[in-house]
Amino acid sequence: MCIRDRYDSTKFDYCHGNAIELDHDANYLVSFRHLDAIYKVNRTTGHIIWKLGGKSSSFTFVNDYGFSGQHDIRRLPNGNISLFDNGNSGQAPRKSRGLIYSLDTINWTANLVWNFDNSPNQYAIAMGNHHITTNNYHLINYGMSYRPDPSISLVSSQLNKISQIYFKDSI
Repeated sequence: MCIRDRYDSTKFDYCHGNAIELDHDANYLVSFRHLDAIYKVNRTTGHIIWKLGGKSSSFTFVNDYGFSGQHDIRRLPNGNISLFDNGNSGQAPRKSRGLIYSLDTINWTANLVWNFDNSPNQYAIAMGNHHITTNNYHLINYGMSYRPDPSISLVSSQLNKISQIYFKDSI
């Protein structure tokens, strides 16, 4: 089925694609926030190659419950996928996290290999990103998050908080 054949304006906001990434094989990775899923789409035909998350995921999450309302998906040089999980539909209490998954397209499993959620628990209802710097630090931007929570966390790969930034306004 082609992704453009699935549109029904009464069911979901299909246009809320919030990240697109050209994958290693020149196909597209597209994040659809309201579907709680990342789609790999054939660049030539528009057909769906696989879907990570959401309803009818192609992958089983083996050591995590998945993500929801996500932003900023990226294919990393080592083949893993990074993203910012807003956690809109996550387990209670809701929390937002920076995540990295390795995907096994033989056994169709998604393995959580890195995860940062701020302590105390932090929830960003919208926006946000997870960027990995050239020196392998993780910059977590919480998007729509309110005081007293930080707006940005800089974290090492070993999950040590290096710094946190608090903006005067809430977002």
